Amino acid sequence: MKAADLTMAELEAFVRRKVDEALAARDEDRLEFREDFAKELEARLAADEPGLSGEELAKRLGLKW
Repeated sequence: MKAADLTMAELEAFVRRKVDEALAARDEDRLEFREDFAKELEARLAADEPGLSGEELAKRLGLKW
């Protein structure tokens, strides 16, 4: 399946799942993030406002629905 075949909800769920997997791997010491990246990621996840929308991400990746 291609990313272009995903709905916005599926793409957003996929990205969120991958971020959660990366954070879990880091917590288990299987993955190391640069300190500045880790702090930025944690701040964005804790923010009340969302980051990129699925539409903006698709646009940046050159995907069309």
